[in-house]
Amino acid sequence: MNRVIVSLKNIGKILWIKNNEPENWNKINVFLPPNDYVIYKLTDQIVIDHTSAGNLGGIYDIKTHSWSYELMDRMGIPHSMMPKRILEPQEIAGYLTEEAANELGLMTDTPVCAGCIDCLASMLATGALNAGQHVAIIGTSINWGVIHNEIPSNIDYISMPYVKEPETMFYTYGGASTAGALPRWFRDLIVPYLDRNGVSEKTNYKLLDELAKDMKPGSDGLTMKTLSCILT
Repeated sequence: MNRVIVSLKNIGKILWIKNNEPENWNKINVFLPPNDYVIYKLTDQIVIDHTSAGNLGGIYDIKTHSWSYELMDRMGIPHSMMPKRILEPQEIAGYLTEEAANELGLMTDTPVCAGCIDCLASMLATGALNAGQHVAIIGTSINWGVIHNEIPSNIDYISMPYVKEPETMFYTYGGASTAGALPRWFRDLIVPYLDRNGVSEKTNYKLLDELAKDMKPGSDGLTMKTLSCILT
């Protein structure tokens, strides 16, 4: 059977396609986050784990650990566009197909677990397993989240199931899209060249580190603000 599967990781992008590309929307069978699309290519199974489902946004009901079909109806998203199987990260999603096994040099029917979203994999890798622990995960962007055992009462908080025990533990976080990208922005646009001992040299990260090492904690009150743009 020919399927049209689109890999996206949040409800905003799904609705953008619905509102802006109706011809493509009518061709789509199912949406899968990137990690679950990889699982599909490896096993031919359409599944999603609880953390990835929670990361999509409001169409996942964090209280019932299932899809909010009522909200999907209000948004005009067919139920069939979301995977029926929602698994815990450690559960087996499927087994390597013969084609995938041959390409990877592995045994056919090697089990493939459902896994989780990237930031929670990083949380787990640090050893964060208990309520009250929190980790800042910094790359191009930053996620800083805390683990807890109760669903936050404030619906404005961004929360999802936690990777360890997704039905009883939760992860609430805030983030910024310009964390690790800021040094590059600063280097390229603010100080592309620096004068040292009367010689102008191209700025690099090592040089910036040398200049920053003597700064006191708090950087003398220096703050940074970012602006987010929403395209409509």
